[in-house]
Amino acid sequence: LKLQAGTHKLRVICQNGAVTVDWFRFTYSSSTLPQGWKNTDIGNALVPGFSGYRDGVFYIGGTAASKGLYLTRDDVHFAYTRFSGDFEVVGRMLTHAYTHNWARAGIMVRQSLKPDSPYAFLTVTAKNSPILFFRKNKGEKNDFHNWQNRGNNNWIKITRKGNRFVGYKSPDGKTWTTLGLWASDGNAEVKMSKDVYIGFAILSNTPGRFATASFDKF
Repeated sequence: LKLQAGTHKLRVICQNGAVTVDWFRFTYSSSTLPQGWKNTDIGNALVPGFSGYRDGVFYIGGTAASKGLYLTRDDVHFAYTRFSGDFEVVGRMLTHAYTHNWARAGIMVRQSLKPDSPYAFLTVTAKNSPILFFRKNKGEKNDFHNWQNRGNNNWIKITRKGNRFVGYKSPDGKTWTTLGLWASDGNAEVKMSKDVYIGFAILSNTPGRFATASFDKF
């Protein structure tokens, strides 16, 4: 199967067991990731995910689901590079194909590529607010800081200073609001070493559904 870069529709039918995965949209990029970047499925994925980069835009997609909110392991597709020390990282979501209200895509920081790794994951959800998910220690259940109003907040920013990660949302990349619902300032204390994996991650929150998203301004 040869595809041109862009957005396509696909329907998958499995006759054995009478299981049907209905029509879904996905974005395909013919370009590889930038130098120094790699991608992988963390945890379980029914079909391997993909990542690409073209004309300043990152494309990412996968069937990894991570169904639920308070989990001890992750199922995500992750496009990443290595980074050391404190940082401030910005991204703008351009597209996000709907699979579930809690389908998530955004900027992820991980200690390791193992499913139970400590992490911070600043996501834009399909129907809910941008959210900062995190796992403080290896193997623990994850937690999250939320903001109650989704609005048109497709710009996200995550900062690190030591073990303190802070998430922000913005409608325009200029005016930023700190994420916070249970925590007043939207920060998470996550134990990670100086050297981490950082990049874009996606999960569908629905096993068997293929989620896609694209980002720029990283």
